[in-house]
Amino acid sequence: MNIALDAHYIGTNCGGVETYVYNLIESILKIDNNNKYCLYLSPFLKKEILPFINDNVSVEYLLSDKSAFRTFIDIPFKLSKRRPDIYHGQIFLPPFAYSVKKILTLQDVFFLNNMSWLTIKERIKFKHIYYSVAKADHIITISDFSKKEILKNFNLPEKKISVIYCGVSDDFFKKRGLSASQNIKDKYSLPENYLLYVGRINVRKNILILLKSFAMLKQRLKNPVKLVIAGKPDGKNKNIHKIIGELNLQEDVLFLGYIPYEDLPYIYSLSRLFVFIPFYEGFGLPPLEAMASGIPVIASNIPVFRETLGDAALLVDPDNPVQISSAMNDLLNNKNLSLSLIEKGTKRAMLFNWRDSASKTIEIYNTL
Repeated sequence: MNIALDAHYIGTNCGGVETYVYNLIESILKIDNNNKYCLYLSPFLKKEILPFINDNVSVEYLLSDKSAFRTFIDIPFKLSKRRPDIYHGQIFLPPFAYSVKKILTLQDVFFLNNMSWLTIKERIKFKHIYYSVAKADHIITISDFSKKEILKNFNLPEKKISVIYCGVSDDFFKKRGLSASQNIKDKYSLPENYLLYVGRINVRKNILILLKSFAMLKQRLKNPVKLVIAGKPDGKNKNIHKIIGELNLQEDVLFLGYIPYEDLPYIYSLSRLFVFIPFYEGFGLPPLEAMASGIPVIASNIPVFRETLGDAALLVDPDNPVQISSAMNDLLNNKNLSLSLIEKGTKRAMLFNWRDSASKTIEIYNTL
């Protein structure tokens, strides 16, 4: 079969969706020698950063990074010329000029019930989800929680949706040398003692409560500790630096911005603990990456983390900074608790791998 994949997120530094698309496609191409693939890539992507391209793969570069042009003009035109047997889209499907089997990966539907978290532009953009879901022959999502949310919001038969978990890259499990770790520490001017958050900086990720919780922690600790935030800002987050000033944390919070994927394992492993307390997630890969890196994790007590993290993390109420601060303090001062979570976390992270994700995705291609 000829299969066209929407791979435009690769190289965009957009966080979780890019991680998902890159690792899934890389793993698919490693194990599938039967199907032929075409990747639709960002116009700004350099070929040399895609080491997994092989004889089974062709590449087409999109003409623009503008979402509307890509979805409604560029991809439909390319599909009408190539006419693959299957098109696998991410979040959105384009209109089709001919009959083709359509697979849609929909990581979550947070936007349907939380429009206040979105900018006006994002609200308009996400309306296209309704068309995409209606036109898809099959939908892949990344957790049982997300499947339930999709079924709750759309009139779909349950058999139309498959759950395929994300994986954790082997890079996070590897032991890191002292010299390489020191180089990363110097590169980002990392403090000796820090708590870590990795992810987008927006309302849904609950950064303001994280800052308030950290400020409470600072009042309880004798030893200095910093908060390192790694990720790109997006959406509505204009009050963050104002809150930092009000909490007197100007010298205690370090924003690293986007971190290249190859540096992330070091950023995780050099930290004391990882804190990830969003209000809503479809899967939430960073806590599992932290676990694979040997770091104890504090995460929100929300349905998806009860599913994916189980008892391998300290789960807290994301609306309760007192509880979050106490959990931070407990992990920093209770060595036995920290070691127990590290052991559980490593085992938990090993349950998720991209090869399994790829195998299950290929199975859907072959049976659709």
